[in-house]
Amino acid sequence: MARRRWTKEQRERQARLIQDWKPWKKSTGPRTEEGKQRSASNSSFIPFGSKGPLAKLVGKWPPGYIPTATEIIAALEEDRKVEKQEVLARWAKLFQEGAEKDR
Repeated sequence: MARRRWTKEQRERQARLIQDWKPWKKSTGPRTEEGKQRSASNSSFIPFGSKGPLAKLVGKWPPGYIPTATEIIAALEEDRKVEKQEVLARWAKLFQEGAEKDR
């Protein structure tokens, strides 16, 4: 779908209309709980409703803070180490339970 191309006159007219209209004075902000959550995450670098590895990093940094790529990579690596340790612990537990059953 092609983007609309505004002429200079159309932009000026729209600007005048918006200045008369002043929609920012009528704004109420979010009203629903979902809207409030979405609004609260506006300052987060992780999009609202993210899935996958980045979703695990929600809340890791304060709102408004934009982490560096190095910080993001370090956090993801730290998370992978925790996951790997959990998987190994579960595997060891299952292996031990299986060995005890074989006795």
